[in-house]
Amino acid sequence: MSELKTTNESFKNPYSSFYPSLSMSFGAPQLLQIQTSYSKRVNRPRSRMLNPFSSRQDSKNIRKGNPFLKPEYTDSYELNFSRFSRGVSLTLGGYYRNTTDKMQRYKKVTSDGTSIATYENINELESKGIEYSAVGSLGRKLRLMFSGSFYWDEINSDLFGSDYDNTAQGQRMRVTTMWNITPTTEFMFFMFYMPARDIAIGKMDAMSFSSMSIKKKLMGERLNLTLNIGDPFGLSGFGFQSWGDIDEDGIRDWYQDSDRNWSSQTIRLTLEYRFGKMEDRSRYSRQRGDRGEGMDMDSNNMEID
Repeated sequence: MSELKTTNESFKNPYSSFYPSLSMSFGAPQLLQIQTSYSKRVNRPRSRMLNPFSSRQDSKNIRKGNPFLKPEYTDSYELNFSRFSRGVSLTLGGYYRNTTDKMQRYKKVTSDGTSIATYENINELESKGIEYSAVGSLGRKLRLMFSGSFYWDEINSDLFGSDYDNTAQGQRMRVTTMWNITPTTEFMFFMFYMPARDIAIGKMDAMSFSSMSIKKKLMGERLNLTLNIGDPFGLSGFGFQSWGDIDEDGIRDWYQDSDRNWSSQTIRLTLEYRFGKMEDRSRYSRQRGDRGEGMDMDSNNMEID
C-alpha cells in the first residue's frame, strides 16, 4: 500500500502470488540432450520507475516515474537441444514468452514542445525467439565463447493509439575470448552487439560494448593483479528516433532524434588477495559466459529521454 501525500492518491500492488516452474531433461550430453521447461516470472518496477518527481535534462526534456506502474508477469516456455563433443559445446533452442502488464517507456509531447518521458503498462507482449551458443577451445591456451539470439516481439496495446499491433524483429550477439598467455597470466576480451531495431515508440540504432582485461596471478595464485579497460574502442552508446501519431493532415505530431554517449571508457586496476581456499572468480565468470549470461543490454535497461 502506497500513498502520494501531495495528491492524496493511494494504490496497492500486492506481492503475494504463485510462481510455478517445471523442467525436464532427456538424453546424454555426448550425443544429444533435450531440455524443456516452463516457468512463471515476475518483474517489479525499480524505484526510479515509480518516483513521480520530475527531473529535467533541459527546459524541453522531462523524465519522471509512474507510481501506479504495476509489475509484469511472464509465462515462459523453452526447448533446448545441446551436444558436447571433443571439447566443444553446442546449444540451440527456442522460447515463447507471454507477458501481461509489460512495463514500457512512454513519451508524449505537450503543445509547447516539451517532451515528457515516463513508464506505462501495455496490455500484452508476445515474444518468440531462437537462441544459440558455441563454446570451445583452440589448443590448451585459447577458449572461445559465442552466443546470440533472434527474436520477434509482438505488442498489443491501446497506449500508442487505437488497436496498436506491431511486431519488432531483432537480434543480439556476444563473443568472449580467454587466452592463458602463461600459467599465471590471463587475457580476456568481451564484446556485445545489437543491430538497429524497432521499438514501440520509434526505432533504436545499432549499439555495441566491449571490454578487455589482463590478469596476473602472484604468490601461488593467492594474490591477483587485474588491469581492466572498459570500452577500449569508444563505441558504446546508442541513438534512437521517436515520434507521435499522424494527424488528419498526414503529418506526425512530433519527431525526436537523440544520441546518448555512456562515456564508459575506463581503466581500472584491481588488487585481490584470497584467504583460505576460495574458488577463482575467473573460473566462475567463465562458467557464466558458457551459459550466455553476463551483461544485460536489453533496451528496457536503457534510458530514453
